[in-house]
Amino acid sequence: MHMHKGDGVRRIFFRDNGLSVHQIFNAWLHGNRVLVNWPQFNERRVIYTHLGRTAIVLACKLWGLKPDDEVLVPAYNCGSEVDPFIWIGAKPVLYRVDSKAQIDFEDIQKRHNSKTRILYVTHYFGWPQNLNKIAEWCRHQNIYLMEDCVLSPFSNSSNNPIGQLGDASIYSFRKTLPLPDGAALVLAKEKWEEKDNLSNPSFLTIFRGTLPFLIKWLITINNNLPITFDFTRVIEKQFITPKYKKSVQPDIPSDYYFDERIINWSISRVSKGILNNTNPAKIVRARRRNYKQLHSWINDLQRVQALFSDLPDGVCPLLMPVLVENPVYWQAELNKKGIAANRWWVGYHRNLNWEGFNEARELKDNLLTLPIHQDLNEKDIAYMGNCLKTIHKNRI
Repeated sequence: MHMHKGDGVRRIFFRDNGLSVHQIFNAWLHGNRVLVNWPQFNERRVIYTHLGRTAIVLACKLWGLKPDDEVLVPAYNCGSEVDPFIWIGAKPVLYRVDSKAQIDFEDIQKRHNSKTRILYVTHYFGWPQNLNKIAEWCRHQNIYLMEDCVLSPFSNSSNNPIGQLGDASIYSFRKTLPLPDGAALVLAKEKWEEKDNLSNPSFLTIFRGTLPFLIKWLITINNNLPITFDFTRVIEKQFITPKYKKSVQPDIPSDYYFDERIINWSISRVSKGILNNTNPAKIVRARRRNYKQLHSWINDLQRVQALFSDLPDGVCPLLMPVLVENPVYWQAELNKKGIAANRWWVGYHRNLNWEGFNEARELKDNLLTLPIHQDLNEKDIAYMGNCLKTIHKNRI
C-alpha cells in the first residue's frame, strides 16, 4: 500500500489496505455463517472465537485443566498466549527456543514431569516446527499437544504439517487479514463430542476493532478527498518506538493480559463475512512473491540478517523477520520513511522468568519485522529495499 502526498511519495505499509464502508457493510450482510474450507481444518472440529486467547481458555476447559497443572510453553513468546494458562490457574514452564526460533525437543523432555498436561508449540512467522516425533512423544506421555498457528494460518507442508498433528490448534486471523476480531480453536476429530456455547461480542468492541481499518482505507484515498485533514496523523503514533531504560525489562502491553469479559465470545458477524470472501491461495502467492523479492534486496546487507535462510514449499510468511544491531534505530529510521517496521514481541510477561533463556531474549530484543503482505506490489518492495540499503550505508 502507498499513498501520494505533495510532490513526493510517502509510503505507509500496514498489514493490509483497510476496509471501505461498503466492504464492512457487505461483510456484515453475508456474515451469518463461516464457510471456510481450508486443508488444515479437514476432519477436525472448528470452534470460532473472538480472540486466540479465548480459544486457549476454551481448550483448557474442554480438557479439564486444573490449578497447579503445568503447561510447557516456548521461552520465545508474546505473553498474550501464555497469560490464559496463568489466568486459569495452571503453571507455565518455559522451554528453550534457539536463535533461529526452533524449539528444543531435548529441553522439552527434561522439563516434563508428572504435572505436565499440555505442550504448547508455536510455528513462528509461517515456518513449521518439526512435530512428527514430538507428537508421538506427547501421545506416549499422555499430554495434550497444542499448536499455535496464529502466525501461520495459511502455511502447510507435507513433511511438517502445521496445525494437523496436535490435539488442538489455535488460529487468529487478525494477524493476516483485515478483521476486527476472529480466531479459531481447531480440535482433533476424536474431540468432537464437546459442545460450545459462545455469544456474540459486544457491538462497541467490534466497532472499535473495525475503525482502524476504515481509517486505513481513508488514508489510501486521501488524495482524492475534498478535505484538508491529514489522516496519517491519526495513526502515526503506531510508528513511535517506545523508549525503555536498558536496565528495565519492559512489560507487555496491558491489553495483552487476559480479560475474562471475552471468555464466552465468538467471532463477530463482520469477521465471518470477510473470512467467507478470503482466497488463501491468492494470499499465499502474493506473500511468497513479496518475501522472495525483499529477501533478494537484503542479501548483500551485512547488518541485516534474515531469521530464516530459505522459504520452503508450503510456507506462507506472515512478515520478514530480520536481526539487526540497535533495532530501535532501524525501526525509527524505517518508520520515518513510512514503513511499518516493528520490534516484534519486545515486552516481557511480568510473571515469567527468562533467566537462562538468552536466545529467546536475543530474539525479543533484536528482532525486527518488515511487511510483505498481499497488498504490496513490486514497486513497494523496491522502495522498501532501497530504504534498507540507504539506512545500512549510513550505519557503516
